[in-house]
Amino acid sequence: MNAKDRRKAIAERRIRELYRLALMHIHDKELSRYYISLMLGIRNHYKVKLSKEIKSYICKYCKLPLYPGVTASVRLVSSHGYLAYRCLSCNRERHIFYK
Repeated sequence: MNAKDRRKAIAERRIRELYRLALMHIHDKELSRYYISLMLGIRNHYKVKLSKEIKSYICKYCKLPLYPGVTASVRLVSSHGYLAYRCLSCNRERHIFYK
């Protein structure tokens, strides 16, 4: 494993850890938003792609993790085959397709 791959692996571990911390402190929105901004900064610096599990559950606009019942409300739109996550902070909606 060369140095570049090693740096990317460390960056991916840090991203997962920061996302875990953001979810752990979900009730403190500013701290959670801070962890997400750190995570996105690491992603941009090391040019690492976010996994689908992380990327799908972050609000694009206010940078809060979308956690059902706390920071997001969830609707099932079965006619179009997606879940609609509405951010309770900025009222934007994110669609996650399941079909």
